[in-house]
Amino acid sequence: MEFLLPEIRVISKTNEKVEELVISELLKGTTKKSLKTIISSNVKPLSVEIIDGIAYVSLSSNILDREYSEKEEAFVVYSIVNTLTSIQGVEKVQILIDGKSKDVLHKHYSIREPLKFSHLIVSNNYLSPLLTINEYHDGIVSKNFKQCTDLILLQNDSKINYSTILSYMKTNYDKTEKIDINDYIISEYDNDLEIDTNTTIYSSNDTKKRMNIEYRLTYIEGLFKIRDIIY
Repeated sequence: MEFLLPEIRVISKTNEKVEELVISELLKGTTKKSLKTIISSNVKPLSVEIIDGIAYVSLSSNILDREYSEKEEAFVVYSIVNTLTSIQGVEKVQILIDGKSKDVLHKHYSIREPLKFSHLIVSNNYLSPLLTINEYHDGIVSKNFKQCTDLILLQNDSKINYSTILSYMKTNYDKTEKIDINDYIISEYDNDLEIDTNTTIYSSNDTKKRMNIEYRLTYIEGLFKIRDIIY
């Protein structure tokens, strides 16, 4: 499975609130052979309520019992978010575990703040934003700085041009020998997103520097490009 597919269901009218019905249907999984259930059937909805356009959904902690790849984690998060934002009046979704907020669902996708519907995850094959960061780092280490600048998206009103960036990289990264991403958290999966990384940079003079670096990316023409880097 490379992207989320919507599944339309007809349900009988009951005394339950619409938001409770739709999350219960989601957690039942699919019976269609062409689709795949991505949330374990033993996960239970504990509560759902809508306040000022935000759906607060609390799920049982056994949603954390298994390991998720980055892609699987994105699919779990956005199957919940996209389902609840299909309800009229719901603009964002706050995911809670056992009634409590968490920074991430598993390792890499933030659920600290309410999330909006992701068009990207239902219209394109999943593309890890980290691939762009890794390719950017590979360019630095191999001193292929043109590879790095090809991954940078300059704003129309930017006073910086690619030649300036290229000159800066040659000056500041000439001694960089290795870059390791120790951990990372993706803010959301949409056309514009941020990745907070904990990164170690190794230099040829036997020094290493551990840094928190935020990359801001934009999805354009089938790939993510870097629009900003904040150290």
